[in-house]
Amino acid sequence: MEELICWFERHPGTAGWVQAVGSIIALVAVIGVAWWQNQKALRLIMEQRIETNRQLIEAFTAIARTTRSHFLTILDTINQDSPAAFLNSVDIAATDRVIAAVDAFPFQQLPTFNTINGALHISQVTHLLRANLDQMLFAINHGGDLAAHVSEFQTEFFNLCNWVEAFIVEVENFHPRPQPLLARLRQRRRNRTA
Repeated sequence: MEELICWFERHPGTAGWVQAVGSIIALVAVIGVAWWQNQKALRLIMEQRIETNRQLIEAFTAIARTTRSHFLTILDTINQDSPAAFLNSVDIAATDRVIAAVDAFPFQQLPTFNTINGALHISQVTHLLRANLDQMLFAINHGGDLAAHVSEFQTEFFNLCNWVEAFIVEVENFHPRPQPLLARLRQRRRNRTA
């Protein structure tokens, strides 16, 4: 050890070189730690986005199934009961709550175009079913053509079932792709620095 110290004393420029090399190593270490932390943050963002997408899909799938079930109950009641019994058994407030749940959902946050499109169509069909339900109730109260309205309701209900099934198939085939998300985040960062 003593020889090393003596060697450094005989070569005065060596201390500067050691300091320079040490500074470069420190810079590389700082850049490496920053890069590692950035990668960790990107992975966390990606995992959070995947989890959010999963929760949104599960939530709207439950809403869509509940909506289908509610309107199926109405359709069964129409087909089994007399018009007067139907009039007394239909729960308009429950129908409005189902439609409000569909309408309150943040469609734009769903992960793909097809899921957004399916959800919007489900919303549209629920409003058509509600309007048709009003027409059936009016026909019962005022002696109108109930059979035509029931037929329209059945057609719209089957339309709702098709959209719900299409939505479910779409979400079953949905697999989040983490790499494109990471690539987009990296591209955004590059665009900001450029």
